Amino acid sequence: MHTSFKKVNREGLPKKGFTLIELLVVIAIIAILIGLLLPAVQKVRESASRMRCTNNLKQIALAVHGYEGVHSQPPPAIQIRTGVSDNDPNANFGPGWGVLLLPFLEQQALYMQAETGVRNYMANGDNTWRTIKGQALSVFRCPSDSGHEVLWTGAGGGWARGNYAANASPCYYWGKTYTDGAASSNPPTGTPPPPNEPNFPCGGIFGVNFAQPMSKLTNEDGTSSTILFNEIRNSGLLNAADGRGIWAIGMSGASVTMGHATWWIKGPNHLGGGADDIPGCADPNGLKDMGCYQAATSFGQAAARSTHKGGVNAAFADGTIRFIKDNINSVTWYCMNSRNDGQTYAE
Repeated sequence: MHTSFKKVNREGLPKKGFTLIELLVVIAIIAILIGLLLPAVQKVRESASRMRCTNNLKQIALAVHGYEGVHSQPPPAIQIRTGVSDNDPNANFGPGWGVLLLPFLEQQALYMQAETGVRNYMANGDNTWRTIKGQALSVFRCPSDSGHEVLWTGAGGGWARGNYAANASPCYYWGKTYTDGAASSNPPTGTPPPPNEPNFPCGGIFGVNFAQPMSKLTNEDGTSSTILFNEIRNSGLLNAADGRGIWAIGMSGASVTMGHATWWIKGPNHLGGGADDIPGCADPNGLKDMGCYQAATSFGQAAARSTHKGGVNAAFADGTIRFIKDNINSVTWYCMNSRNDGQTYAE
């Protein structure tokens, strides 16, 4: 007689457990659920990051109005003494707008560490304000970007990264000339100037040692039609020597956008090479979506950029924050960044 045996537990009942096939099915189901959940989690995370980013821009825009209330005009893009190069990263340039706004961004204690240097720089070149150059400040960083921990090695090294840039002008100029309303010899790519007008006016807001008051913007194109700040990307993950995205330096590409609607640059998040003219340029062919050109060691043309899908955040002079899509018409983008073009535009 054939007798069969079953495995039993201590209570004499048959043992229960997963077969290998059942285990594999469970693992597969869990993997599918995780795969379905991750995009949702990433979407929520990016939404939160973008909200923090817009809040940062809002704080910065309001700080500019607070600064003007005390000093009668917004902060300059950068302070530079007579005889000092306005685009050489190794020159004795002064503090940028980010440093000057610190007291209006709840950073009074940090500002006081640099106050003597800020106060004396224009008179005697005091650069002790640079003691705060390595401070990591969340108000100047978009959480969607990465590479913030990589300090810039130029100008003595140790400069902390940032993601917001003062709008100097959509034209490719520097200093006071272009921001006072010079006409652009390089109108928006592929678009002729308006009839009977040889060039597009391209006045910006921030320049070397000065900035345009809000009253002037109101009397020209209007504060609700003129961009005050754009987002920019920092280049820490590309190369520590690449000078893009540095909050304390008020030069183009570091914390200023300039020429970002003419010549090489078509609009926000411009793809391809040869766009930003930046010291330590690390992406000449645009393979990392941060194309650049290094003719020398100077700061020059620089585009508005972000890691947000499809566009960049921008703060207008009236304090409103708007998301500008990458595919915006080049003339519209130009007009948004020019304070005195006199053109109407539709997004």
